[in-house]
Amino acid sequence: MIQLEKMRFRVLLILLGFALLLGAVQTAQADNGIEVLSHNVEYLFGEKMTFQARVESEREIQAVELIVEVPGTPTFVGITSYSPAGEIEFIYDLAQRPLRIFSTVSYYYRFKLKNGEEARSERFSFPYLDNRYQWQVLDDGKFVVHWYDEEVTFAQKIADAAEDGREKVLELLERPKNNQKINIYVYSSTAELQSTLAAAGVSWVGGHADPRYGSVVVAIPPGVDRNLEIQRQIPHEITHVMLYRFMDAGYQYLPYWVNEGIASEMELFPNPAYDEALDKAHEENQLIPISQLCYSLPADQDAVVLAYAESSSLISYIKREYGITGVQALISAYDRGVSCDRGVEIALGQNLRSLEKAWKREVFGGAYRELLQAWLLPVLLVLGVIVILVVGVILLRMYLGRRDRKAGGYNGKR
Repeated sequence: MIQLEKMRFRVLLILLGFALLLGAVQTAQADNGIEVLSHNVEYLFGEKMTFQARVESEREIQAVELIVEVPGTPTFVGITSYSPAGEIEFIYDLAQRPLRIFSTVSYYYRFKLKNGEEARSERFSFPYLDNRYQWQVLDDGKFVVHWYDEEVTFAQKIADAAEDGREKVLELLERPKNNQKINIYVYSSTAELQSTLAAAGVSWVGGHADPRYGSVVVAIPPGVDRNLEIQRQIPHEITHVMLYRFMDAGYQYLPYWVNEGIASEMELFPNPAYDEALDKAHEENQLIPISQLCYSLPADQDAVVLAYAESSSLISYIKREYGITGVQALISAYDRGVSCDRGVEIALGQNLRSLEKAWKREVFGGAYRELLQAWLLPVLLVLGVIVILVVGVILLRMYLGRRDRKAGGYNGKR
């Protein structure tokens, strides 16, 4: 009987708790007194974004503000139009205030009441996509490929290259804790990609990764080199996302030459433009000092290619000289938030300048040796043959002259 009474008492306590919770919710709704009956956002990519809502309020609303938030960009606050019927509208100028492409946009409304109080709506969100194109989607569980103008076999090649690149990166890194899907957006031309990035306030050449949002944007134009471009670009950009997920906050301290060098090393097909850029820059004494590639890349397109080429070559040298553990040590050092030069000292036991000298000595010293073998050695062989012939002629003439003198002396005695 006592047990039954205890059970009834516990049930009453639970019911009372639910009643208090429900009362708190109802009170909060009554304190707010504003209900958002509908809300909608429509936009034309890169031009304008229209926010609309309809509200019902128990209290008089004096003004309504729209608050727009995108991680990594300043919060925007705008005064909306508001009608007595509860209609809200605000036109956001995307040309004047670009938003990050393929990001999640969050927004809410803040109400200024006649009595001086404030209230706010719940938070709403939506993805900001390039809606100028009819995107198709392929989701393989790890990657979500977005594309247009091609068959699904094209998207599958993208997903396959992403997986191959991912496995190659995991030979260098531990598996990151963040296993969320990576979105890959594929444009059919570089011009279309550049117009998209420009409308979003980004300037890039052929591809771009936004590690914070787990998204990759590339241009893969039709052509005979398309499969090679897939194997080059997709693993490169995937690497940036995985490095970010592995390092988290430490990613911001990773020097550009390390970041881009590792990404270039993960490409399944090497970029032939890199060797050409390196050879030309070395011949013209125009190599970029590695210290200038710590925290920024050049603005000029040709210089960017050279920066990538140097970064890739230097990381490749570190792998040959120190093994994969040398690259891992670099990542670990910068994960602690140290400077560009200090990271090299911690990981490799020498400063950045010494590392650069050693790299140049191996890479371009080897080039000189190849030059000797290809051009100077044959010349030296020819010169050697000529010298031998000349010496042989001289020796022969000396021999003949000596013989003639001996022969002349003998005849004189007779």
